[in-house]
Amino acid sequence: MSLCGWVGLLKYQAHIHTAPPATIPYITWEEVKQACLSGHSSAPGMDAWTRNDLSWLSDVAYQWLTRCYQSIEASHNWPAALTKARAVFLSKDTEDMGNPMAHRILKITSMIYRLWATIRVQHLEHWIGTWADPAMFAGVVGAGAEEGWYLTQLDLKIKHTTGADITAASIDVYK
Repeated sequence: MSLCGWVGLLKYQAHIHTAPPATIPYITWEEVKQACLSGHSSAPGMDAWTRNDLSWLSDVAYQWLTRCYQSIEASHNWPAALTKARAVFLSKDTEDMGNPMAHRILKITSMIYRLWATIRVQHLEHWIGTWADPAMFAGVVGAGAEEGWYLTQLDLKIKHTTGADITAASIDVYK
């Protein structure tokens, strides 16, 4: 780390969350089955599998998939076919379709990868809660974009009705 990095680390150390490393259990085949049977349907990855397709698997297939996850975690190496993503361009403004900067790029990963990530996020829910901030509306349980805009709009409406001055700002992740 550079000298500037160390200076920054020391300067903001009080604001950096520290905790013991999180421990997570092994994934069980019952968790894999539950992840396949619950949740919402979403777009298939390049493998064309959907959550609905995986909900039809047998218990033996869920056990096999669990062994695959355990092997991947032990080797720290995902099969090449599961590391590919499909990029889909979503228009932010239907009036400006010709502008490439008016599109959001969504990367759709394999359903097998997304199921694994779902299970691991559930395992890390308590740990995430130790550093999550109430102002965060992404990456934390029960908080998404809809909650963010709804709570902001509600707060602005309350302030407006009481005659309070209003100043607001929003930050979005830009890639």
